[in-house]
Amino acid sequence: MKKFEMSKEIKELINEIDVSESNYEKASNRYKAIASYIKESDLAEYSPDIYLQGSIKLGTAIKPLTEEGAYDIDIVCNLTKKEDITRPKEN
Repeated sequence: MKKFEMSKEIKELINEIDVSESNYEKASNRYKAIASYIKESDLAEYSPDIYLQGSIKLGTAIKPLTEEGAYDIDIVCNLTKKEDITRPKEN
């Protein structure tokens, strides 16, 4: 089987659209800060399960179109002790 080799142009394109290491690190730190905040908040009693989804998790994030553009981080917060939230409070 022949080994696939990327052309110079494809390599340049990947380098052009790929998220820089510093921006990836910044996104990772912000995710960790948000997860930590939630786990230490009043929501902690509901056993939050916090995880990434989307392009950052899949490793498919790309640079914004403009310098002013922003990255987004798709975060899921699943409150695993839902019965306490959904049950009406008794008077």
